[in-house]
Amino acid sequence: MGPPENSSLGVVCFLDEDAESRIATLVSKIRAQSTLPPHLSLGGGYGASSSRADLFAKLEQFAAGIRQLPIRVGSLGIFRNIQGFSIFLAPVVTSQLLDLHQQFHAAFASYRHECVPYYLPGAWVPHIALAVHLDGVGLTSALDLCASKWSPFTACLHTVALVEHPPTNVVATLPLAPSG
Repeated sequence: MGPPENSSLGVVCFLDEDAESRIATLVSKIRAQSTLPPHLSLGGGYGASSSRADLFAKLEQFAAGIRQLPIRVGSLGIFRNIQGFSIFLAPVVTSQLLDLHQQFHAAFASYRHECVPYYLPGAWVPHIALAVHLDGVGLTSALDLCASKWSPFTACLHTVALVEHPPTNVVATLPLAPSG
């Protein structure tokens, strides 16, 4: 059985506790609503023709072959879509991060037709959202706060999770093997 009607599933990586705390503090300062812990999305839009059980089984296989990945969160960025602006933190794009993303999409190749196009290899912009659906005034305010309160830091992608949206819900979480 897939997700509820008008809902879809995605796969994200959660960050270590120190990074999560640091990002949560920043999110609270810009007064953004956060429904999931800080995360980096690998893919989304799944569930139209796939069951949670199938997706979770695929996620277990993927997670078994992946190690925790240190990342450097090095910049602040903006997206714009029909719902407004989003402000995000961006990790430095390394070959290891791109490999993780490629490995994910290879493991989930049979679900590629369901994946939202901007998560696909060649289109993916790795990011950790701070605030979404901002108008111009909200964006300006958020950027001012982030510019004065944020500095680059190191984090670790240590867990993968199957998430549902809407409503936003963590369906399942799997730890990644320690790096090294």
